[in-house]
Amino acid sequence: MELKGVLLSQPWGMCGLEGLAAQLYVSVQNKHHIDPAIPFGEYIIGGDKFYETYVETKDKYINELFRNLTAQELGETAFCEFGGSIPFTIKILSLRIPAPLLCYPSEVKGNLFHSKNAKNFLTPGVRHGMVVALDDFIFLVGFRSLDFIIKVLENVPEFRMLVNETLIDKFLKTKEKQDFLTIFKHLLDNPSSQIEYASKILKDKLLNSAPSCIGSFHPMKLFEKLVDDNPGDVGIFLPYFLNIVNLKSLEAMIIPAETPYVYLYGEALQCSNTVENSATAAFCSRRDLDSFCDSMNLHFWTTKEIKDNLAVDIRSVEEGITEYLTPSPFYRVVMGTISGPGVQSIPRLLSFSIVLIIEGDGMVNDHLRVVPGAAYLFFKREKIIFKAVENICFVQVSINLLV
Repeated sequence: MELKGVLLSQPWGMCGLEGLAAQLYVSVQNKHHIDPAIPFGEYIIGGDKFYETYVETKDKYINELFRNLTAQELGETAFCEFGGSIPFTIKILSLRIPAPLLCYPSEVKGNLFHSKNAKNFLTPGVRHGMVVALDDFIFLVGFRSLDFIIKVLENVPEFRMLVNETLIDKFLKTKEKQDFLTIFKHLLDNPSSQIEYASKILKDKLLNSAPSCIGSFHPMKLFEKLVDDNPGDVGIFLPYFLNIVNLKSLEAMIIPAETPYVYLYGEALQCSNTVENSATAAFCSRRDLDSFCDSMNLHFWTTKEIKDNLAVDIRSVEEGITEYLTPSPFYRVVMGTISGPGVQSIPRLLSFSIVLIIEGDGMVNDHLRVVPGAAYLFFKREKIIFKAVENICFVQVSINLLV
């Protein structure tokens, strides 16, 4: 079945056809014009509550379709666990400037927040997320090591313009997590005028106090870019407190629950189970600092811990097909490439799957067109055979079961 994805305009997205998200949408919709001034940030395939995927061949939305599918079509496990709704969402992200700083709560907290505030915490449960870079992709995730944060607060006096000195001195003495959380919350709560003043001084003065990063992207250049792109937003100070990650093309990382993160620049594929219950705290107009801080499990990560615990293991399934080993019980992610003209099949699955075309030209199963942005729903054990005219790059997301 052919699926129709949704393109979202986001203030942080790439403008017009600069980004892959808009390019995929335009390609599959055969549109000839798109406003070059509008920023488009997300191309979505899946069961998002407000931006549901449309099933072209059935003339209905995907969750409506799923309520009528059988165990034979979905697979026994998928039917028993998720019958009636699609459990994962695929997004192509195109970032010109930073997206909001987010944190998803644990399952217990997520259920509690949803019961108390269903307007902001749309769904209960815990979210398992993974991001795969499609080009250089830069983001921040998890708090830096305790030693590093202490050095920042000791050696960067400008932070005392933003947070009460007594609070900083207390944390430097006790080194307690709760005292740091108080400092971080106060930092996030600053007015834009104070942020602009402190950032100008910091940009001019403290070029040698830059944190280390994963990859080659220099963090001081990142701080300068954030100041230029987001004057007056407290998020510009986050590189001093959160780990900087620079993924290269096709590298992947897990985004665990209870861990603060913010996507900054570049393009990526994001896969997650369909839970929308995050709290935001920077790079956005609506901030919920209390829920954001309550959602976090405050853990100080070293750069090595980030690499060892969050980097996704990758294995070759067969020639041209790579599996990303996610910790999620809800979904399995495979990316594949067919190089040049030829025929290639995908291993049959014990559950349904969704295939999204990133690039290429050809056919699937002799009757479905292959164009960038096209997406298809396949049932349990259904054959998937690509016939490529040009190189085809695709991503397949399914339940964690493989024949």
